[in-house]
Amino acid sequence: MRQVEVEKRIFDAISPVYKVDVKEIAQSLHFDFDENKHIIIFGNLDNITEDEAKFYLITTITWLEHINYKKSILQALLSVKKLELERIKSEKFFEEKNKAIEEGKKATKSELEIKVFSDKEVLSMEEKIGIYSAYLNYLSGLYDVLELFHYSIKHLQANTNNIQNKYGSF
Repeated sequence: MRQVEVEKRIFDAISPVYKVDVKEIAQSLHFDFDENKHIIIFGNLDNITEDEAKFYLITTITWLEHINYKKSILQALLSVKKLELERIKSEKFFEEKNKAIEEGKKATKSELEIKVFSDKEVLSMEEKIGIYSAYLNYLSGLYDVLELFHYSIKHLQANTNNIQNKYGSF
């Protein structure tokens, strides 16, 4: 599968409850959004005003909090799903073991594990966990990008304030 197809599959599989709309982030910051690459195109920040800096800081803090909230919900869901997967594997293992005993066969641990790990329900659950883990990684990356943007604005703002304090307003 091409990367774009994989990304689309991940985004399509995620419930809207956990999604963060990157296009909405771009629009709220008044930046362009590349639909094909699914990225925010940050503008030139060399000559931003104090009001623009405050706007960017407040907006990014809001989005950082929102993303963090979504990440924590997703982490909780993943923990529950991983426990559920372990429960299902255990049940399937004992089902297969009991089935082998009833049939008078002696099944090795390896044979039982192969049957359990190839079970459709187990495979489906592992796929969901993988997709949600990938999306959690995506949210972490998005958080990092916005956090970097936030601190860049803070740095620009601090430099501007230092220059104004040292040389006065222009």
